[in-house]
Amino acid sequence: MKNTLLVPAVLLLVGVYAAAQADDKDSGNDNSSTTLAPTNEICKKCDCDNGAVNCSSREINTFFTKLDWEGLKDFKPLHVDLSGNPLRAVTSLVELPIETLNLSRCDIVTIEKASFQHLQKMKTLDLSHNKLTVDKLNPHVFERMTVVEVHYALYRPLYQISHIYCNASVTPLESRVSMVAGDQLISGVSQGRYSPEEFEPLRSMRTLILAYNDLHSLNDDVFEHLPELTELDLSGNPLKFIDHITLIAIASLPMLKVLKLRDCELSEIPSMFLHSPRYLEYLDISSNRLSAVPLELEEATNLVYLNINNNTIVKLEADSEDNPGFPVLPKLEELHMCNMPKLVEVGEGTLGGLQGLKRLHMGFNRALKTIHPKAMAAVDENGEMYDWPHLTEDDSRGKVFRTVKRIPFQLYLQWNNLSEIDSRLVSQWDHLKVIEVGDNPYLCDCSTQWMVDVLVPIVDALKSNSSIHMMWYPTLTVTSIASYAR
Repeated sequence: MKNTLLVPAVLLLVGVYAAAQADDKDSGNDNSSTTLAPTNEICKKCDCDNGAVNCSSREINTFFTKLDWEGLKDFKPLHVDLSGNPLRAVTSLVELPIETLNLSRCDIVTIEKASFQHLQKMKTLDLSHNKLTVDKLNPHVFERMTVVEVHYALYRPLYQISHIYCNASVTPLESRVSMVAGDQLISGVSQGRYSPEEFEPLRSMRTLILAYNDLHSLNDDVFEHLPELTELDLSGNPLKFIDHITLIAIASLPMLKVLKLRDCELSEIPSMFLHSPRYLEYLDISSNRLSAVPLELEEATNLVYLNINNNTIVKLEADSEDNPGFPVLPKLEELHMCNMPKLVEVGEGTLGGLQGLKRLHMGFNRALKTIHPKAMAAVDENGEMYDWPHLTEDDSRGKVFRTVKRIPFQLYLQWNNLSEIDSRLVSQWDHLKVIEVGDNPYLCDCSTQWMVDVLVPIVDALKSNSSIHMMWYPTLTVTSIASYAR
C-alpha cells in the first residue's frame, strides 16, 4: 500500500517542484511570490445592493476571475444573477455565502471541474437555456476538489531530498505527501474519487434547473455530489426517451420531491422510473408525446400535483390497455389535463382512483365532447360504485350520522366541446368551491335544463371566487351557462 501511494506522490511533487522553479525563473524573483489583491470589477459592472448582485444582460462575455469574486467577500452576496450574458464557460468561484446563482441564457458550453465547490450554502442553481451536453455535464462539475497546497522556503535539487513519506489518514480520500530536503518541507495533497461516506458534497443544494439545454441523456453518476436535491427541472431537453443511465441518475436522488420533464419529446415513461424517488410530490410531464396515461404513475404513491397538459391522449377508458384511466393515486390533489388536442372522451371511472382530488383542470380541450357521468366515481372494496364526492361517516359523541361538508374542490371545464354536463358527474354541486364550465357549445334541450335551473344559480353565487389564472392561459371569468342553453 505504501509503495502504491509513493509513486504518484513522487510524481506529484516533482511536477510541483519543477513548476515552482519555472515560475521563479520567469519572474526573475528568487524565493518570493506575488500576492494579487481582490478587485471591485463585479460591482463596477453590476448592481450590488441588499445582498443581491444583478449582472443580468450586461454583455459580459467572460466569467469573472477568482480575484473578482474575492472582491465580494465583504459584501456577502446571497443572490447572484448573471443571466443573459454570452459567457460560454464557467470557472471556479471562491467561498461566498451565495444561496441562489442564476446562470441561465449564457450560451454555456463548458463548466470547469468543481466550479461550485466553495458555494457550500448554495440552494438553487439555474443553468437553463444553455448549450450543455451530456459530455460536458458530468459529476465533476458538482464535486468538491481538494486543492494541492505546496509550502517551500528553499528549493533544493531532488537528489538532496532526504525523506519522502505518505500519510493516507490526513483527510478522507486524500494522500498527503511530504518531502524533507534539509530544512525544507514540501507537501501536497492528492485527490481521490468521491465517496458519500467520506466526501463532503454540496449538501445545501435543493434546486437544480437544467431546462432547455442539449441533453439527450444523463450520466448515471451526475448527481452523486447532490444527495439532498429536492427539485430537478429537465424540461425542454431532447431526451426523446428515458434510457437506463438517465433512469439511474434520477433514481440516485432519494430526496427528490419535484421533477419537471415538460417538452422532452417523451412518448412513454419507462417501468420503475418513478419507483425510487419515493418522496416525489410534483410531476410535470406536459407537452410531450404521450398517447396514454402512463400506468407507471401508480409507483408515485405520494404524488400531490400532476400536469399532463398538451399530450396526444385520445380517450380514457377504465378497462382499456391502450387508453387506460388513472391508477390509484390517493394523495393527488391537483390534476392538469388541458390543451389536449386529440382528447375526445373521458370514460366511466377513469378518474375514480383520484379520491383526494381538490383541483381538476380539464379545459381548453377543443375536441373533448364527452365526460361520462360516472367519470369520477370509484369502486369500493365490495365492488360497488359510489359517487364523488361521497358522504362521510361521523361517529363523534357516540352517534353515527352522515355529514356533508363543503369540500375545497375546484372544477375547471371551460373551453371544451361539451354539449352538456351530466348532473351526476358530481353528487353535490352546491358544495363545490369553484366551478368553471363556460364557453362550451351546450345544447338547448331537456338534457341541459338542470344546468339552467340548478347549475347557473350555483355558478352565479360563486362568480366572485371563480376567476382563475393558469400558467399561460388567459384570465377567465364564468360565462353564463344560460346564454348557451337557451
